[in-house]
Amino acid sequence: MLGIFTWLPAFLYYIMLKKVRQIIVLLFFMFQLFLHILFHILISLIAGFIVYKLYNQLFLSIISALIGGIIVDFDHFIDYFLAFGFNFKLSFFTNGFQFLKNDKMYILLHGWEYAIIFLILSLIFKNRVIKIIFAGLTLGLFFI
Repeated sequence: MLGIFTWLPAFLYYIMLKKVRQIIVLLFFMFQLFLHILFHILISLIAGFIVYKLYNQLFLSIISALIGGIIVDFDHFIDYFLAFGFNFKLSFFTNGFQFLKNDKMYILLHGWEYAIIFLILSLIFKNRVIKIIFAGLTLGLFFI
């Protein structure tokens, strides 16, 4: 009977440390996600401002800001739905639990290929809207 008292406290201590480590990692990840979202908003504002200074078009600069800093992250919904199915919980999504569950990230919209496609389209069609989309996407990808 004495043997159980020698390993039980060590086992409970190990379990407690494991939980504490998990909580610390989760808090760190939540803080990182908050900073990540804040960074995206800042990049969006910068992209929109630069495009506004280049083209003097307020509406198109807002569209550029949305594309460059926010829309590129819509692919993280794929991560969520692959992890949890269609049972959407905003708190799970905003806390990034989908990354912890899957241990993977699908970043389909973070590709430079789209910027190259819009660059080629803007050179072919000489369209201001395509140029602005290219500028916003490129700025967003460059800074993210």
